[in-house]
Amino acid sequence: MRPRNVSPLALLPLLWLLGTSCSGGRSAEDENGPAVPAPSPSQTRESQAPALYDDEGNLLESDVVVAGLRLPRGLDLARAEDRIHVYTSRVPTDKVARYFGVRLLTGQVVRIGQGAVFKAADVRGVRGGSVKLEVSVLSGSAAPTRVQIIELPPPPVHPLSDSEVRALLKQGRANE
Repeated sequence: MRPRNVSPLALLPLLWLLGTSCSGGRSAEDENGPAVPAPSPSQTRESQAPALYDDEGNLLESDVVVAGLRLPRGLDLARAEDRIHVYTSRVPTDKVARYFGVRLLTGQVVRIGQGAVFKAADVRGVRGGSVKLEVSVLSGSAAPTRVQIIELPPPPVHPLSDSEVRALLKQGRANE
């Protein structure tokens, strides 16, 4: 029997058939599903980070509590010592001030730019043993927002009388 001249195009179906039979009839896409581009590192970080805001654009609460006051998400601890807690945040100052404004009870609020200082404030909803706080939410230099929480010391159990205060002042002047 003499071999026939076969055109190269006639061999293509045969080659395809051989290729699919060696892979069990499946392509790499069939086994792994459709090709999906890998997420960028920034997309991965964003999907892992918890949301900062609710549907209305208000800051959400975090798991961090200072002296009965639950802090918002998005704060980073800068330093803490004794009764002073300092945080920084990339969240706009006005949004952080609004967050604390509805959680603190005080008659002394000093507005400074987009921020505020809440003086001698009680934490709304805390019962018994509450600590007065001074919470300042101000625009910062390193980060857009700086939050400082100072736990104010409790008043003395037995405050000095007017005559005792006068006597101490006289004694102080005498020592000068």
